[in-house]
Amino acid sequence: ELCVEVVSVSRLSFPQAGIGARLGQILGSSNTSNVYVSLELSGHRVLQTFAQAVNICQGSATLQRQKFSYKVRGVEDHMVVSVRERNSDSKQGVRDTLLGQGEVTYSPEFEDGEAHNIVVPVTRDGKSAGEVSLLLKLVKERTPVTSGPAVSQGIVDNLHKVPQDILDK
Repeated sequence: ELCVEVVSVSRLSFPQAGIGARLGQILGSSNTSNVYVSLELSGHRVLQTFAQAVNICQGSATLQRQKFSYKVRGVEDHMVVSVRERNSDSKQGVRDTLLGQGEVTYSPEFEDGEAHNIVVPVTRDGKSAGEVSLLLKLVKERTPVTSGPAVSQGIVDNLHKVPQDILDK
């Protein structure tokens, strides 16, 4: 089982963050955007973090409790890491814009059972668009394997204590 924690995004560049955004920062206005990270391990479905407000001029955010796990089959060789901006308005609805994309390539050192801090550079149109910090750990498979934002194993282990009428709601 591959456990992945998305720790932070940093040095993000936004396509619309030109001189107007810089002047706004000088004048004290706060221009934020909702950013999320998506992960796609080869052959598995895409998993996404929750959207996080990021100040466009600072371009960094710490993501908390954004943990995922994948059941691995031994044939996965890379994971695509994408940073996207989520925009919504009444006229156009929800639009997601790709801010940057990078890749983590499998390394035999991941099999040591230790957590590995990895900084993934992301690019857009061949230019640097920021970085995503990940914590990767390959562990023995646990039951059940989660395929979304992780729930602590303690909560899963204690679900049997919840009264049935509560679970049925």
